[in-house]
Formats: sequence, C-alpha cells, structure tokens
Amino acid sequence: MKKWLSMSFVFSLVLSLSLVSPVSSVSAKAVTASVLTAENGSEVVLDKVEVYKDANGYDRVSIKGTRPTNGEPQKYHITVNRQTGTYKTTLEGLSAADTREINASQQNTENSQLATSYWTAWVKGTVTDPQPINASLASLQVDLTWGINGSIVSFSSNNLTTWAAKPSSLGTNWFTKKSHKSAPSYRYSGNDAVKVVQEGSAEFYNYDFLDNNKITEASVWIQITGNNNKTYTYNHDTGFRGEASLLLDLDIVTN
Repeated sequence: MKKWLSMSFVFSLVLSLSLVSPVSSVSAKAVTASVLTAENGSEVVLDKVEVYKDANGYDRVSIKGTRPTNGEPQKYHITVNRQTGTYKTTLEGLSAADTREINASQQNTENSQLATSYWTAWVKGTVTDPQPINASLASLQVDLTWGINGSIVSFSSNNLTTWAAKPSSLGTNWFTKKSHKSAPSYRYSGNDAVKVVQEGSAEFYNYDFLDNNKITEASVWIQITGNNNKTYTYNHDTGFRGEASLLLDLDIVTN
C-alpha cells in the first residue's frame, strides 16, 4: 500500500509537470548550460550550479562547492527549477551510515613537529525520489587524502564506492552499470604541485520506477581538488534520462 500511495504521488507530479511546466524540446547535441541562482531560504549557497542537456541526452545538474578540510560534515538536499532558473538547498541530518563512512575515511593529521600534514576530502552524491518521499536510490562516494608541506601538495590515497537500492524503501530496484576511478593528477605553479585532483564516476539504471518496460538512468561524476591551504573544491555533476527522470533529486554529503 505504501508503494502504491507513493507512486500515486509521483504520477500526480508527472501530470502537474505536463500541465503546468512542459519541458521544451532540446536537441541531444545541445550542451549550452544555464546558471541557476539560489532561492531565498536556501541553507547552502554553492559556488555555482548549472543545468544543461549533454550529447547523450542526459539532463544534467552541475554543482561546484568549496569546503574547509577540518570543517563539520554537511549534508544537503538540492532541487532545481529549470523554469525559474533557481535552485534550493535544505540541510539534513547525517545518517548513521554517513557518519560511519566519514569516520572510517578521515585521516586529518596536523602536527607542528611534522613537515607534512594530511587531509581528507569526502564527497557523496545520492540520487533520490522527489520530496517529500526522498528515498535513496543510488549513490557514488569519492574520497581523497593528500599531504601539504608548506605550499606543496602530494597524493596519499583515494577511494570510490557505489551503492544501488535493491530494493528502495518504495520497492523499486536500481543497479550499477559501471564505475570508474581515475588516477590522481596535479596542478602546478611553476615547478610546484599546488593542487591534487581526483575524479570518479558511475552509471545506474532502473526498470521499475513506474513502468516496468521503460528505463530510468542516472550518471554521476565527482571531482575533488585538494588545495594547499586546507580547503578543497568539489564538482558534482549528475545526469538523468528516461522515464520520469526529471522528478529525481539529489542529496550531497561533504566532510
């Protein structure tokens, strides 16, 4: 009964989108991005949020943010409104699983007697059902640990983890199609490595979101740039395509 009630809610959202805010036809080759602004009341104001359709037909949401390496973990839900050109973020409490994963990966060490201090950046993106359901469907997590010695950075370790709900709390089943973790790279100032970059990606799919004969797909890419000033920048780019894909939302967790 819970699933049927929730599916009725989703169907009503689909109907309202078709009646009130029809999505214009966009060429699959169109890659022009629209920059969104934060709605009043957004609890996390990001460096940049864009929406665009890529060459593979995915409707994508691109997020850029900056975090201190020794800051408090942060989780927020983001929804985008392509018609108004805005986004809204809402802070959420960390789940017990998020807390365990952050604590397990955290390797921050700073000692005045040691030449090199080590810091960990942890970014997780979760595809969710629309609010108020907000059920977790699939996620990609990337973390990077790097050293800072003066203004020079060095790579230490990385990790990539994927998860897909089989089933979700509504009884739908998601699967991981593939994932990839890149080799770390550096950004230089002269001969000095001043930034270290880590990327990871994953693709997910589902055949029972609404119609068992139609596919819904999600593509997630995360890039973390470890800086030499105890901060990191993250880029989180997620694409949706297929059945009711524009109804999907995102939860982002950073440490």
